[in-house]
Amino acid sequence: MKVKYMFAASITVLLLALVIVYCSFQKQGNARDSYTEEKEKTIQVLVSDEVCTGQKELEDIAEKFSEEKEGTEVHIEWADREDIKKKVCVGANDEKQPDLVICSNKEISGFMEMGLLQEISSKELIESLYSETIYSGLWQSAMSDGKHYGIPFTVDPYVLYYNSDYFEKKNLQKPESWEEIMEICASIREPGFYGISFGIRRSGDASDFFDCLLYSCGGNYYSLDSEPGKMAINYLDELKRRGYFSKDAINNSSKDAAANFKEGKAAMFLAPLSMAAYLNEGSGSVKFAISPSPSAIKEGYALTGNSLGILDEEDGLTQEFITYLYETQQRKQILTCTGTLPVFECEQNISVTDRELSDIFYKNGVVLPNYNSWFETSSILSEYVYKVLALRNINLDKNASELQDKIRVAIMG
Repeated sequence: MKVKYMFAASITVLLLALVIVYCSFQKQGNARDSYTEEKEKTIQVLVSDEVCTGQKELEDIAEKFSEEKEGTEVHIEWADREDIKKKVCVGANDEKQPDLVICSNKEISGFMEMGLLQEISSKELIESLYSETIYSGLWQSAMSDGKHYGIPFTVDPYVLYYNSDYFEKKNLQKPESWEEIMEICASIREPGFYGISFGIRRSGDASDFFDCLLYSCGGNYYSLDSEPGKMAINYLDELKRRGYFSKDAINNSSKDAAANFKEGKAAMFLAPLSMAAYLNEGSGSVKFAISPSPSAIKEGYALTGNSLGILDEEDGLTQEFITYLYETQQRKQILTCTGTLPVFECEQNISVTDRELSDIFYKNGVVLPNYNSWFETSSILSEYVYKVLALRNINLDKNASELQDKIRVAIMG
């Protein structure tokens, strides 16, 4: 009988030991899972592939943050400007959005209007950055009802690059107006050598190019059928009619057009300021100088550029990375690799951009207001540019009036 009780007690002790061991392993497994999950916290950043010409600097910044913030990894995905909207919208439908997006301020504005951006809640960060911004209007495109949905990242307006050797050889002066641009183009007789190069394959580039024309003529989106708007359309039509640029412009991106200029196939090149970094890459490149984009009746420059917005934020990590991005050391790297205009006052001393050029843009620059339906507006403008370049003859008054009607409807919603 005693043996029977002793056997039962032994079995009970053994079972209890097994339960304790199992619980111990289960606890350790949960700890490992928790640790693994903690180690796998990732910030997904979607960036337009033209934000940083070399891209390496921004990736280095992400890697440094990952090293300093143990248990966190910042992963950067580069995308063509045309693919940014698709990736963000598809991600929203699949609930697999990136955490952060850095792209054209037009696209940022569009995402805000679509309700895809989260409010940037760090008032301390916003207030400190806003007070240091050289041009406060840069915030307009990503603000609604006094709330911030984006932060200016770069100021990257269109500028005019010109072949210094060719200008010196032909005794030409730096052009400062569209009339002077036309005169230089008219003087060129070399086969396969064009007066000006630009790339408008992507709808965003085409609308930016038109903005450059429109604002240099003193126009805006509400004056397309008035004298400034007609003047901009007429310059575009004249460039086409006189064959002053290659017909490949419609099929080229800004980088493609830059390659043509770099190879000595055009006397001038109209593109964002950041393209200078690409032109300087490699050896044997054309020698060039930079001036503000040409003006017509007055100096006026559309201050295009890139902004940053939050798509998904759960644990505060994304805002921590944003704070890190806007620290002085990181901003210095960004300014250097983009070659763009300083966004903040503290950056003016570290800027690689000519100070005189910066002053001209900030003195006469205009930030496009936050119109409704940015994506639709951009699409309308780009389609119109393609239409003007495709038609043999256009009715200026009729075309300007039709364009104004379409843009007005898009803006009014």
